[in-house]
Amino acid sequence: MGFKAEGPGHPEVQLAINELFEMGKEEGFKIGTVAANSAGVRKVFESGACYIGITGTSVISNALEQVVSETIKVN
Repeated sequence: MGFKAEGPGHPEVQLAINELFEMGKEEGFKIGTVAANSAGVRKVFESGACYIGITGTSVISNALEQVVSETIKVN
């Protein structure tokens, strides 16, 4: 859609995604999508996604950030 800076978080993109979920519900289609973290998984599951791919690199990156953050707090 051309929103490079905000990407999928742009309000117009989110509106289009929400409309697709609604159309899928109305027509009985199963919708799948991707998510980058547990909050994203929860959001799309609640929106009606039947299957969700989780971006592995973001999961690993988030885990590493948590380890570094907790290590810095200890030291």
